[in-house]
Amino acid sequence: MFKGKILVTGAPLSPSTIMALSKADYKVGMAWDCQGQVREISNAGYNMVIVNEIDEISEEPAIPGAQICGQIRQASDAPILIISRDKDPHTLANAIAAGADYFLREPLHPVELVARIDALLRRHREIANYMPLQYQQQTVLSLAL
Repeated sequence: MFKGKILVTGAPLSPSTIMALSKADYKVGMAWDCQGQVREISNAGYNMVIVNEIDEISEEPAIPGAQICGQIRQASDAPILIISRDKDPHTLANAIAAGADYFLREPLHPVELVARIDALLRRHREIANYMPLQYQQQTVLSLAL
């Protein structure tokens, strides 16, 4: 049963992780540049975004997730999950402040990633079904005052 579409940006996921997501009935798309990812989220109906800060091929860090989250948030309210090796709590706080919903540190097992994605999407759908969008926007605006 199809669970949803996930957009991966930043750096590619490992083949074993992509295979685990496919076996869990997720369709995975990829966008490597900021303009491409915002366009993809807006036009292709992705349910979630994974920002992967780890380039598995070069072992070098990719673009920091906090830089990408703001642009993604302008295009979509889809959950954003960041994968990183960074252990600095300030990096985690900055990513969440920029719009990330969850932050996972490497190393992680693909089974854990699938479980986290399932939970994030379940909560996101429950919230979306619980309150009409107009009410959500009014609530956010009144809290900002």
